[in-house]
Amino acid sequence: MTLKIENLCRTAVIAAALIALPGLALAQHQQRPDARHGNGEMMERILDRLELSEAQRTEVEALKARFEGESGTNRDQVRVLRGNLAKTIHGVEFDEQAIRDAAAELAAIEADVAVARALHLQEFRAILTPEQQDELASIHETVRMMKGDRGAGRRPRSHD
Repeated sequence: MTLKIENLCRTAVIAAALIALPGLALAQHQQRPDARHGNGEMMERILDRLELSEAQRTEVEALKARFEGESGTNRDQVRVLRGNLAKTIHGVEFDEQAIRDAAAELAAIEADVAVARALHLQEFRAILTPEQQDELASIHETVRMMKGDRGAGRRPRSHD
């Protein structure tokens, strides 16, 4: 009889965990402001490695401030749209068209973010000397190799 009670308790605990995990994952996803943890520190290390002049640092700081201002709205939209997509995916009723619509809306904003990021990088490269551009390419290749298939961007988010 004790064995049956232990099995029943074990089953109840596993069932409760399985029910709670998706909700906890969604709550954690919504609390995280964005996926840019540590990027400021990494950027500072890259700038130090490039050995920028004071004039270059001033230009880079102005470029960075402009980019952060321009990209802030898109980051906020991406955060909201990711949350909407997650809610749609985890909804009680399966609605394929709603999921596709939410995913397409998110994809459109993420495309805008990618274009803005590429433009920002081109403007950054224009500030650098040819030697610094070569060093930046070397840094990028090192990061790409370290991250493997994920590339230098964000990790794929399979739990959304």
